[in-house]
Amino acid sequence: MTGTQSRVRTSVLLVFLAYLGGFIGIACPVISAQELSVVRRQEWSGRIIAKTNHSLQLQTADGPSPEVLFQDRGVRAIPLPRGGGAVNSQTQVQVLGQVSLELLRPNHAVEVDLDLGRDGRVGAIRRWQLLPVDHAADNVQFVADPPSERNELGAATVQGVVSKVNRGKLRLRLTPSEFSGKGGLELTLSPDAYLQVTASDMVEVQVGDEVLSLEALQLNTGDWIAGRIRVQLSPDRTGVQTDPQQQFQLKYRHLSDQGQPPREVRSKNFLLKTDLSPRSAQILLDKLEEMFSVISKYYNRRSLDQPIVCYVAQDLDLWGTEVEELREGLDWIQRRAGVTIASRLGNLRRAVVYACGDHQVVQHEAVHAFCHLAFGGTGPTWYAEGMAELGCYWRPGDAGVNIDPVVIRYLTTTDPPSLADLVRPDQVTGDSWQAYAWRWALCYLLVNNPNYNQRFYRLGERLMPPGSNVSFQTEFADVAAEIDFEYQQMMRHLGNGYRQELCSWNWKQKTFPIDGRGRKSDVAARGGWQATGGLVKAGQTYEVQAEGEWAVDSQPAFAADGQADGRGQLIGAILTKREATAEQGPSYLLSDEIPLGAQARFTATADGQLFLRCREPLTQIDDNQGKIKVIVRRP
Repeated sequence: MTGTQSRVRTSVLLVFLAYLGGFIGIACPVISAQELSVVRRQEWSGRIIAKTNHSLQLQTADGPSPEVLFQDRGVRAIPLPRGGGAVNSQTQVQVLGQVSLELLRPNHAVEVDLDLGRDGRVGAIRRWQLLPVDHAADNVQFVADPPSERNELGAATVQGVVSKVNRGKLRLRLTPSEFSGKGGLELTLSPDAYLQVTASDMVEVQVGDEVLSLEALQLNTGDWIAGRIRVQLSPDRTGVQTDPQQQFQLKYRHLSDQGQPPREVRSKNFLLKTDLSPRSAQILLDKLEEMFSVISKYYNRRSLDQPIVCYVAQDLDLWGTEVEELREGLDWIQRRAGVTIASRLGNLRRAVVYACGDHQVVQHEAVHAFCHLAFGGTGPTWYAEGMAELGCYWRPGDAGVNIDPVVIRYLTTTDPPSLADLVRPDQVTGDSWQAYAWRWALCYLLVNNPNYNQRFYRLGERLMPPGSNVSFQTEFADVAAEIDFEYQQMMRHLGNGYRQELCSWNWKQKTFPIDGRGRKSDVAARGGWQATGGLVKAGQTYEVQAEGEWAVDSQPAFAADGQADGRGQLIGAILTKREATAEQGPSYLLSDEIPLGAQARFTATADGQLFLRCREPLTQIDDNQGKIKVIVRRP
């Protein structure tokens, strides 16, 4: 038998994102295709009606504000959707709030002002403060001299981590002392008390919170960027510090965050040799196992015969003579990237990941390793890299887009390549971060769109084994026009929060010309363009009547006329199929939006099928509720 060895795929997109920080900084604060200048200053206040990890929109007394971009703590730049490029302009954020003590959970850290005596005796409790996720130390500090008598109490401030919450009582983990027992302090949760929350970033902020002031600048590109934001958290929330990254930090806050000499750390499906800090290494293992659960379920490979081995190096100085173990991937690690070295000998397979300390780079490469161990290969470049990028962002139970704003800005401001170019078989790994972004987008659509996901899964199974002779073109030739149209539509509306399964197009709807008897449809607020099955003809007039109510942005329900700003209005569009010609295959064209509301007349601008939806950015429809009953007829 002949053994084979290959250098499998590199994390170019993630390398780009890491490299971005190299040219956005003090020496070069602006990256743009044009000179930037401030043309207007504005201050708003109001309730947040839309938020992503880099932008927000308010409902003010005068109506909705424009989308305002912000640069949160730890973010290197703000991408400018209208102007192209990016600008480094850190937003000053102040977040305040008072929420129920019932939201406290184990691993939360709190600061409490109380009266405290020996052996953990607790008197009055005056204040509860939530501490940041990276706060791990516990402390007891008395305002004056500590109590000297057994029955004496003294005013103190206590910091500790919650270890248990049960039946109105909370146990706070503290280093044993004369003022705390071995199990820490037991505190009563008064129904009249509240938990103070403060933050200097936007992670805790969500739709429904109140912005007390938003100071923004409009650039000559048309983009609005936030200078200062003050936010009052709504007390009506289901949790605090619930972001996935915060949850990882809470879980392992007791571990050191200092790098250590390389050692092995293990989980069920992974073996790391790394110099990452104990906290970072455990968080990485959790991310990898979470990712493994999703991709193994998708590929129906619940386990492998061996762990995925990963060498992860953050600081090469810590490796000493053991750096020789990194030899095959050292060049990539030094470039702050990663590589997977895969080999086969008959039915025996091996895959080893070499990566820098960036968790997403490791996750990307681990997808390549998983596919090689499960199928013997990773498929053509467009599939291998698209699925590896997708794996970095896959989270159980969440199919929404959640990627770097820089990538979104590129995808939504650049003409997408044709479907044929995207799946060309002659592509090579490591070509460009832009190519990786397009591949991610195509795989995201095909994995999550119910029109194609089953066929795409079967195609992947046949693409990855060695010697595969199948191709995207042969498997999807009959629906290439539909995929291309849906891909173009996704690029038009893409943003964090976009959910492809809610925005897929119904190609199976039976169609009939709309006549005087009318055509009835149910239109859901939580959905993209929805087929009516009604065919219209250019130049003819049609009447629309809509009954019922729906709701957007968790607001009270309203009729199909929508709100004063147009949000929530029933709208339509006409989808026309253009038949194939000698030069090109069939294609689809969507008309401009037609404002409708509860009662309307419109004249069709083209022949085709009428589609309807609720007017709302497609990145924000996930929380919409309700349906409208619509009838469309010829007058």
